[in-house]
Amino acid sequence: MGIIEKIKSFFKADSSSDSSSFIEFASVLKPFVEQKQEILNFTNKVYPDYPVEMLDTIEKLVLITPDLSQALKRVISIGNTGLTWDFSGVDDKAKVNLQNEIDSWFDLHPGILNRLIRQTAITGALSAEAVPNLDLSEVEEIRLIPVKNVVFEKQPIDSKTNIVDRFKFVPMQKTKNGTYATLNPEIYSYEAIENSEESPYGIPPFISALKWVLSQHKTGENVDKHINKWGLLGFIVALFKKPA
Repeated sequence: MGIIEKIKSFFKADSSSDSSSFIEFASVLKPFVEQKQEILNFTNKVYPDYPVEMLDTIEKLVLITPDLSQALKRVISIGNTGLTWDFSGVDDKAKVNLQNEIDSWFDLHPGILNRLIRQTAITGALSAEAVPNLDLSEVEEIRLIPVKNVVFEKQPIDSKTNIVDRFKFVPMQKTKNGTYATLNPEIYSYEAIENSEESPYGIPPFISALKWVLSQHKTGENVDKHINKWGLLGFIVALFKKPA
């Protein structure tokens, strides 16, 4: 039996076997237009240009790497200069009341600005939603949505002219069971520091330093070996023969 016959016999049902256990081929070949649409539907979610798992790596490195940790602390301290609110269309009394209400809210949520700046510095994007209370009278909390769980779906926008294809990026959150839930644009915000062309995903500022962090770690290990060998505070006495 030749190789072609062996391949054919592999996919053919044996008389003593259940034919349902063998592979069945599609009886009708779909036209290219339908295949193209299936491919487009399969790839309509846009993914970032960098591995998403690197966000977890950066999160760990800013805790244990002195350089990245110091850089992050400086970004937070320099970036958090406070907020200035400007109210238009209201009288002075209303401005005072509004400012007092905002100040009271921030007093109840200390450190929220630092958390937002920290998230932005590590992931390259601010990802948070303002959660209202039950009676919708005020914002109860600002909840940070992990950037690594946010995926954008590219959706077309109906155009009146049909000259230029218009589309929008709709943010979706990956759930624990692997499905995607659309985030409410009325309360959710995703703001990237910088991003690539045609991509809504923020670029982590520290991602370019990862290679050198690894190199620095290897260098430190070599230094530690020499310190352990010669002693941290010891003195080395070396005797050399006098040149003739």
